[in-house]
Amino acid sequence: MNPILHNILVESESGSLASVLSAVQRLDKETSLELGDPLEIAFLQNFTVEGIEPFLKWRLYQNEIAPLISFGGFDTVMQDILSGAYKVNDADPDILVLSLLPDLYVPDFEMGAWRADDVSESLVSLFDQLASRTGALVVLNTFPRPGYSELGWGTDGAGGSLSYKISRVNDAIFQYSLGKPSQFFVVDWEKLIMILGESSSCDRRFWYAAKAPFKPSFLDLYAKEIAKIGRALRGKNKKCLVLDCDNTLWGGVVGEDGLKGIVLDRNEYPGSAYYDFQRSVLGLVDQGVVLALCSKNNEEDVWAVLDEHPHSLLKREHFAAHRINWEDKAANIESLARELNLGLDSFVFVDDSDFECDLVQQLLPDVTVRQVPKRLSEFPRLLRTEGLFDKLTYSDEDQARTRMYRDESNRRTHAGQFQEVESYLESLELRVDIHPVMKHEIQRVAQLTQKTNQFNLTTRRYTDGQIRAFVEDPDTVVLALSVKDRFGDSGLTGVLIANRDGGKVRVDELLLSCRILGRSLEHAFVYESIERLNREWDPDQWVAEYIPTSKNDQVARFWDQFGFTGSDQSGGTRHYVAATGQLKISPVPFISIAAGSPQG
Repeated sequence: MNPILHNILVESESGSLASVLSAVQRLDKETSLELGDPLEIAFLQNFTVEGIEPFLKWRLYQNEIAPLISFGGFDTVMQDILSGAYKVNDADPDILVLSLLPDLYVPDFEMGAWRADDVSESLVSLFDQLASRTGALVVLNTFPRPGYSELGWGTDGAGGSLSYKISRVNDAIFQYSLGKPSQFFVVDWEKLIMILGESSSCDRRFWYAAKAPFKPSFLDLYAKEIAKIGRALRGKNKKCLVLDCDNTLWGGVVGEDGLKGIVLDRNEYPGSAYYDFQRSVLGLVDQGVVLALCSKNNEEDVWAVLDEHPHSLLKREHFAAHRINWEDKAANIESLARELNLGLDSFVFVDDSDFECDLVQQLLPDVTVRQVPKRLSEFPRLLRTEGLFDKLTYSDEDQARTRMYRDESNRRTHAGQFQEVESYLESLELRVDIHPVMKHEIQRVAQLTQKTNQFNLTTRRYTDGQIRAFVEDPDTVVLALSVKDRFGDSGLTGVLIANRDGGKVRVDELLLSCRILGRSLEHAFVYESIERLNREWDPDQWVAEYIPTSKNDQVARFWDQFGFTGSDQSGGTRHYVAATGQLKISPVPFISIAAGSPQG
């Protein structure tokens, strides 16, 4: 993290309004942060929500994202949608937040004369208008139910009660988002109020004075939820969870207490706290989070717990890598990062020791460090509250990720048998399928654009809706790369997006997952993609570009090797051009290429 950004954020960690305002004002004026293009967020609202701005900026800056936030008119939601007033420089924002309060959306809201079905239909029509007009991610909210019964105790459960009708409307909001999971997201205001309490969330004085009903603590929590979506869209979510063992995955020290003496029990506290923490970790595995162990221990003792303990939910096969030794943990985590080919800023490290947590935080500031809480009852929810690993969508590859990393470990072991790289690569029996992306792959392709950082020439982040629009555009092609070898199936791990303009082809995006680098697959991908588009589009010229980030230095000169001529631009961007006849491409002899089917 930029030192100036880090220092200012540390000073504002209290989260108070005055502290946040001061920090944001300083950061907005700072010109040396180098955070890249800002995340554009536009609000459409029927009440005064502008107070969220400093908190949302603060939360985005915490994730090293530059914010650009705008607000529509007061209670002019439909007008703003129809006129496109939410657009930023005539383009869709990255995120469009629809903030609606039922008090103003529903006529005579508290009188109870309205029907839930009517309001639900009206909201669905509003959402449909947005879905048809924008490719931005859309953030909705639930309506909070009142903390009192307007009909009295005996009738609060009746079908006509305000609470019942709001519950029906909220169900409709959730159902709509479930039908469009890659574009529409819901922030549950009821949940936020439940976390904070109504007295810490709402201020009736400001509601009556300025139609601004929410206190700073609620606005900050609301901003945090929106920032999670922005973090995932910009590929800032974490990918690897590194866990200590003793007093982290179980209570006690297995080397001293033995297998039967450690504390790990689903039914009895404190062992149940460790059991529930393991259960929360297992949920992350199902979402594609990579697990690793980093423990000062004897290997056989650790494996005995994971393999034999009746209450250990986490097993040996859940971990993609491990460092179980007596070396310092910072060095071990760096070693894990090299093995997994992941940046240190993709790691979250959990340990119970003050010393170990401080050591890793000091030596590896890019690693997110979380310590086992002193109140053990809070431990199971440690990784749930921040959404560090949240993604916009989940794919089949996510559930298979640990297996894929184990396959990669087998490849490394196999590589030790060879003296020459070429012989090793040939022995892998690499087979690739390069094809126009199919509809069921759109979600995975969008996910790759959102999270791939190292081998990514332009680092443009796209949503499912934007990829779908590319697929349907006859002048754009989205090519997918799927890879297999003798050790297993790596899945869909490469994307190339190109569009044509007359006799020119422009490469908009080229990326490969870090899991498949070092096998010349990028050369095979470019060769087959260019050959295919030369046949189908017969262009005179190719253009491409490299947009630098803090993580993609390795591809800074990628296009030079294929006959492109580059010219440097401001900010380090490099534009490339090549006449079709000047391209230098050739097949990779040890990679078998299967040509894919047409888009569909």
